[in-house]
Amino acid sequence: MGRQRLSREPLLRWSILQHYEVCPTPLLDVTHSLRIAASFASLAEGSEAFLYVLGVPNLSGAITANTESGLQIVRLASVCPPAAIRPHIQEGYLLGEYPDMASAEQSALYRPHELDLGRRVIGKFRFDPKGFWDDQIFPRVSDAALYPRGKDWLESLTAEITDGLRSA
Repeated sequence: MGRQRLSREPLLRWSILQHYEVCPTPLLDVTHSLRIAASFASLAEGSEAFLYVLGVPNLSGAITANTESGLQIVRLASVCPPAAIRPHIQEGYLLGEYPDMASAEQSALYRPHELDLGRRVIGKFRFDPKGFWDDQIFPRVSDAALYPRGKDWLESLTAEITDGLRSA
């Protein structure tokens, strides 16, 4: 059933390709978890990191399409099998335009601010990763947990796709 859904819905294929960094897509990879977001922000060495908070409509299932806000949201944990560990650990969501822009002509029918996910930013927070984490109360998610290399079924599948793209 999952394969049929993937073959019918390009948005789901794009979501997986984006989340596993196979290729760029018009989607934005986000999480609703403060711990996961702050852990990603803390990956880069430095004395400051940033978190951005976006305003999105209420979620209603695996795929939420909201015509009023011009946004569609994919909840990866709902569309990926349990053997795909990364989307479940990262609590990943993908945001994209609604409706899908099939061509430049179609996107020309919209004003630029209507297609800009940056207009959804409602907060920006700066923090020092060295003083932010508390191993007892609020521990950072390790890099190995964020990127469970070699343990994620979907990662191995997308790695084959990436290798195929590089050799083409």
